Amino acid sequence: AEWQPRTRFPQPQQHGLQQATYLDVMAALLEAGADPDARLTRHPWYMVYSGCGNRNCGLVDTEGSTAFWRAAYATDLSAMRLLAAHGADPTIPTTAPQPRRRRGGTTAENDEESELPAVLPASPGLWVATDLKTMGPDPSGLPPFKEGDPGVYPVHAASGAGYGEGFAGNAHRHAPDAWLATVTYLVDLGADVTQRDHNGYNALHHAAARGDDDLILYLVEQGADVTAVSRRGQTTADMANGPVQRVSPIPETVALLERLGSKNNHNCVTC
Repeated sequence: AEWQPRTRFPQPQQHGLQQATYLDVMAALLEAGADPDARLTRHPWYMVYSGCGNRNCGLVDTEGSTAFWRAAYATDLSAMRLLAAHGADPTIPTTAPQPRRRRGGTTAENDEESELPAVLPASPGLWVATDLKTMGPDPSGLPPFKEGDPGVYPVHAASGAGYGEGFAGNAHRHAPDAWLATVTYLVDLGADVTQRDHNGYNALHHAAARGDDDLILYLVEQGADVTAVSRRGQTTADMANGPVQRVSPIPETVALLERLGSKNNHNCVTC
């Protein structure tokens, strides 16, 4: 509950009455034999944000996630270290949701306003650029994914997954000033900075959406691909250039990514 996202549902408040900290409770559970790699079988109701223009306000669907993933999503180094010390696997991702055919990439994957009807099932390897008549190969060059495949990895969660795909900046809560330290710790544990999530984004895309130049430079230094393109055709520079409604462009970050080799498609949605 320490880094519970802001949502429009009443929040569990029992933690406010307990004398032990959340880290104390975690340690007690782990020492009693709790499985550090237990995975959620569904996204918790109290992490759902409704009436935000999209179903989950840009927050990541946490189905399939572990406690370590959740700690990484909160940039909570203390919890991550505690879990790692008890054998947690730092590489387990969420599970990918059912692929959806989409209109042009203006909001998050689960944006209800831009979802196409359920009677039009997704076709593997195809994406929707502007409307149903404009279709082509997946611009990321990645193979199609299916429901249950790997979704968002801890390195993506700790880099800012959701910030350039919806309105996560309105709802996400995390430990302060810990983005770079968290990703550095994940890399020390063996995280692959070239890893793509189910939408084709790498950690650079997510860092770019937040304008995190320090993290961008670190990821590039570690071998991240600045030229990677998402399934929506977005480059890393595009993610810093107002990729969705009400997310302002970050000119300094766009310029940095252009210098590093990313193409700017000048598709600012908020300009």
